[in-house]
Amino acid sequence: FTGNHQFVEAEQAYQTGIALQPNSLEGHFNLGAFYEFHKKDLLQARIHYQKYLDLGGKDTRIQQLLNQLEQ
Repeated sequence: FTGNHQFVEAEQAYQTGIALQPNSLEGHFNLGAFYEFHKKDLLQARIHYQKYLDLGGKDTRIQQLLNQLEQ
């Protein structure tokens, strides 16, 4: 349960950061990675990765991942 509690706290912290700085490249990238790798929630990861790219993010792995998810 401790690990799950830490994930909940981490998710809340990331969400708070995005609320305070909605155009944060790093914030959307980190939240996308959190959902992709820790929560295994590709739908939420995709939302934040897309925002990251829309804001000018250039990570090619993210671009490739979103292209794969669209297929």
